[in-house]
Amino acid sequence: MISVDTVLDLLHDQERRYVFYYLDEQTAPVPIGEVAEAVADMAAPTDGAGISGTSEQIEVSIHHKHLPKMEPLGFVSHHVETNEIEIDDPPTTFDTLLITTKVLEME
Repeated sequence: MISVDTVLDLLHDQERRYVFYYLDEQTAPVPIGEVAEAVADMAAPTDGAGISGTSEQIEVSIHHKHLPKMEPLGFVSHHVETNEIEIDDPPTTFDTLLITTKVLEME
């Protein structure tokens, strides 16, 4: 069982939350470049309130900063051969907090 503290730590980073928001809406693995573009688009209206850079810079950040925190928990898969990622059956604690943060942040 994943602790609330672990989920809150994972969702603490705005860019990583945006990655999760996008992945949560997908029904199949998604290329990391596509995820980076979606994150850049979501961040654009925030006037630089935490995410900056091009989609290429965000893609690098996903690879080197976010995946190392996301993958060990076991509910995010990175398919190295296709450079795609997806959410795999996250625990209820994560789902609940992700939905809550998305509602508060995106609407």
